[in-house]
Amino acid sequence: MLIHRLLPDTGRPVMTVIGMALLLLAGCGERPSPEVEWYVNNPKELSKALHICHHKPFRLSEQACANAKTAQLKAATIRIEALKARDRKAAEQTPESQRTVAWYKQYKYALRDKLESCREKSEGWGEANQHSCLMAIQAERQLFIEGGTIYYR
Repeated sequence: MLIHRLLPDTGRPVMTVIGMALLLLAGCGERPSPEVEWYVNNPKELSKALHICHHKPFRLSEQACANAKTAQLKAATIRIEALKARDRKAAEQTPESQRTVAWYKQYKYALRDKLESCREKSEGWGEANQHSCLMAIQAERQLFIEGGTIYYR
């Protein structure tokens, strides 16, 4: 039994009444798509939805897939902002003279900020500033060699 038929003028598929009744009886009716915030607060469901949207897009509505993709971007932005805040706090609490290569490798947004300030103020460095710039440059090189992530603006 055919569930869809083609419209004669456009050739687009349209569901027949019998097909609609069969889908409703089977429990496959159109459900409202979850909101973006719901996906952000339920990472397992977000992961499932993204997998379905990628591999079996016919199982979810276009709106559900769009909401899941938007939630993925929003969740990534939230994670990045949290890392930036963590690195800013660590930079405020650690004196520049105590920042080592390992410290800069751990706090990559602080590394990015330090490299930027070192490149802007290349003349008239103080001793502590020279040391922290040297540590930041060495950390950048080690991350590059190890294949680690370096964040640039």
